[in-house]
Amino acid sequence: MIQPGGWLTKEVTVIGSLGYLHHEFGVAIDLIADGRIRTEPIHTTTVGLSELPEAIARIADDPNSAVKVLVDPSR
Repeated sequence: MIQPGGWLTKEVTVIGSLGYLHHEFGVAIDLIADGRIRTEPIHTTTVGLSELPEAIARIADDPNSAVKVLVDPSR
């Protein structure tokens, strides 16, 4: 468990990092738009908020049933 309050009394220094750079988003978008990267194999489905409980239950019953499920609140 992470307890940030303890960090203050122990004078802990926390250093974070990102695994990507901002400009890489544009590069990725271009690669997908050009068809050089196919997203179909990693995107199983998109569900709305009302469908989310069912999607979670389906994955809980069969973890291999989905690779990536996106949630679109506007659906």
